[in-house]
Amino acid sequence: MGQCKDINSRSMAEETAFNQFTLDEDRLQGEYASLGFETMLRQGGKSARRIYDKAITDQLVEISRRILALAPESARSFKFSIGLVDDSEPNAFQLGGGVILVTLGEIAEAPSEDFVAMVLAHEFCHTIRRHRTAFLTRLKLAVTARAVDARLAALHDEFEQEADIFGSRLAVAAGYNPGSVIARFREKKSKNWQLRATIFECAAAGKSLEPEAMSFDFFAIREHARKLLAAKGSGK
Repeated sequence: MGQCKDINSRSMAEETAFNQFTLDEDRLQGEYASLGFETMLRQGGKSARRIYDKAITDQLVEISRRILALAPESARSFKFSIGLVDDSEPNAFQLGGGVILVTLGEIAEAPSEDFVAMVLAHEFCHTIRRHRTAFLTRLKLAVTARAVDARLAALHDEFEQEADIFGSRLAVAAGYNPGSVIARFREKKSKNWQLRATIFECAAAGKSLEPEAMSFDFFAIREHARKLLAAKGSGK
């Protein structure tokens, strides 16, 4: 109970981490990263690329609309866009400036629409709190001081926790159930994953955590994502 009180006392209005980048630079970071994204993937040995699929994108946009309608005023500083990546590995990430990318694998493996909503809300909060450029600021200072060390890893964990706290709260307020996320995190035994599960439980604030049945619409979208990945794997 005390842990939830501390977690739920956090406010998105609280001061963000030190950041040397302006908002305009933050938005440009997202644009540049988006343009160079496929090159970055190839350098990492991945053949994935950005794709457009109307059915999946429309679903993601609708989920996003519900969540962002409840976001703080600071979210209005960003023009959010949702993109798809034809990678089988479940993942979602923000490139800064409002650019959010979701892999087909994330959709294909998600147990419910609620799960995807929690993932998207997490990424929105990374953007709203300007975590990418705040991290780049700290990295720049650390390199200058020749002090790149575990403090950067700790900062990364701090930002992940912050995105969990505020993202889960936003998604729950929008009517989404964190039960499937909590169940997934509880399967992992590390202390960090258990803390993350607790954060989502605190966001629920007494609401039912029983994972909801998958809607027919989301079931269709998930099967569609799986077929797209299968077609890629077969070279069609």
